[in-house]
Amino acid sequence: MRFVCRNCGSIISEPVVVLEDDRLLFSSDQVDRLPSGYAHKETIFANDPVERWCINLADAIHLRHTDDPRRLNGCCGLDGLDGPNLVCETCGEAVATERSDCWMPHFIALESDKTLISE
Repeated sequence: MRFVCRNCGSIISEPVVVLEDDRLLFSSDQVDRLPSGYAHKETIFANDPVERWCINLADAIHLRHTDDPRRLNGCCGLDGLDGPNLVCETCGEAVATERSDCWMPHFIALESDKTLISE
């Protein structure tokens, strides 16, 4: 499967398969959260549970960092704490959040309401 921008249909990920084995997920700082070539669906519990897909940084394509400097925080990378920091190169829609700072595992979280799965 691949992920695409819901707004314009541009492909934003390399082909990936669902990571079925949770033992391949890592939570150490400065390492990839999941191997390249895989996607993992997780639930974030805040006020309302939200499901999102996560991919390896190397699997993202046709994305660029936002022009909004308020969303580009971090010391050694991006912490992603201020909202989506990756936009579709084609239409500029904010579709994902890169988390690549030194104090966290590295991954890209795709915005569930801004992306679609293409089989």
